[in-house]
Amino acid sequence: MLLSLLIATSIIPQTSKVDWKVYRLEGTTASAEFPSAPTLRPHGLYSNNNSNGNTAYSLRLYGLQWMKEQSGLVLVYTDLTHSEQTENFLPGFWDNHVVKSKLITEISRDFRKTEKGATLDGTYHFGNSVTARVRLILDGNRLYQQLATWPNDKPNPDRVNRFFDSLKLK
Repeated sequence: MLLSLLIATSIIPQTSKVDWKVYRLEGTTASAEFPSAPTLRPHGLYSNNNSNGNTAYSLRLYGLQWMKEQSGLVLVYTDLTHSEQTENFLPGFWDNHVVKSKLITEISRDFRKTEKGATLDGTYHFGNSVTARVRLILDGNRLYQQLATWPNDKPNPDRVNRFFDSLKLK
C-alpha cells in the first residue's frame, strides 16, 4: 500500500503563503486540511500473498491525494472485511510487509492500542532520497492512512504537522 503511494508522491516544497482548506473524505466522516484542492485517488487494489501463496490481504483504497512537484499528501481509507485482518493488521501487517523491506529504514515509530482499534505513527527513509511520515488508524474495521512524503533535502515539518494535526474522524 505505502510503496505504491510513494511512487506517486513526495512532499511539499517550501513556498510562500498557502491557503489551506478542509476536504472531506467521501464515504466517511473523516476530513483533513490540504494546501489546495486534492484529487480523488484512483481506486487502488493492494494484495499481498502469505507464505502459502494465497492472498492474505486484499485492500481496495479510496481517498484523496495532493501532489506538487516532488511533494505529496495522501489520505485514504479501506474497510477490512475479515475479522482476522482487523485483529492482526496493526502492527503485524505493517511490520511484516513494509518495515522489513530492505529499501526502508525506520526513523521513529509509535504504536498504540485504542478502544476501537489501534494507531501506528511512524517516520521512514525510503532509499537515500525520500522520507515519509505515515499514520495508520484502525477504527473498528475501517483503516485510515495519512501519508506525507518529501525529498530528504527539502523537509517541511510545519506543513507535514499541519496536515497530520488537521485529521478529524468525528
